[in-house]
Amino acid sequence: MKFLAKCTLAALAILAVALAPDRAEYPERNITVIMPFPAGGASDITARLIAPKLSERFKQTVIIDNRAGANGSLGAVALKQAPADGYTLLPQICEARCQEAPQAAGAEPIKNLWCKGTLAVSTY
Repeated sequence: MKFLAKCTLAALAILAVALAPDRAEYPERNITVIMPFPAGGASDITARLIAPKLSERFKQTVIIDNRAGANGSLGAVALKQAPADGYTLLPQICEARCQEAPQAAGAEPIKNLWCKGTLAVSTY
């Protein structure tokens, strides 16, 4: 369980980097974070702790949308169906899961998804 929390926090770090604006006017509207894990879990709690600070920084609402199930694949499907505009993000944990869930959703991670960085790291 501690390993999962560590990986979760590492993956959520990706979210913070992903929200860094590449151009002056980003973000112009709400940002949605698709959480592919159950509400109340370590990943969800971490995202909900970080979301208000990101909202404050970017002057936009950060929405956490839980899409738990199928080892993260349901969240990956939701991301794949969202417009590729940078306003929908999907934190993942660990390298293996970053590859498994999107592939199960029919996405090719190398071509369709962009990993921005590490959001958080936890130790045992």
